[in-house]
Amino acid sequence: MVWLMMAGKAFVFAIVVLILTEIAKRNSFASAVIIAFPLMTVLTMATLYFDTGDAARSYKLAYTTFWLILASTSFFGILFITQKIGLPFWGSFVGSIIGAVIAIFAITVVLRRFGIDLLSNV
Repeated sequence: MVWLMMAGKAFVFAIVVLILTEIAKRNSFASAVIIAFPLMTVLTMATLYFDTGDAARSYKLAYTTFWLILASTSFFGILFITQKIGLPFWGSFVGSIIGAVIAIFAITVVLRRFGIDLLSNV
């Protein structure tokens, strides 16, 4: 039964990504508006609460996501700049992912120095 539930969740998430991709092919602004709303975060939080019944876990996910979004937006800045200067797409894309991972690590370290521990469990 657990595997069936997991497969159902994976299917729903895959459908959401597929729909957003199809919208982006037709209208990038409309897709960006939908993506800018943290749809996957909302679905993940709801699913986490549904599965565990633990509001504290859902809160911790929201709290951690809030802080990490600041760092993860570096992906878009790096991608924009590297594409603007003419780097190939895949190089820019991979570089943007690496840059975002570094930024996420850095903000985690900096926040810990201010008493905000994103790595703790609830």
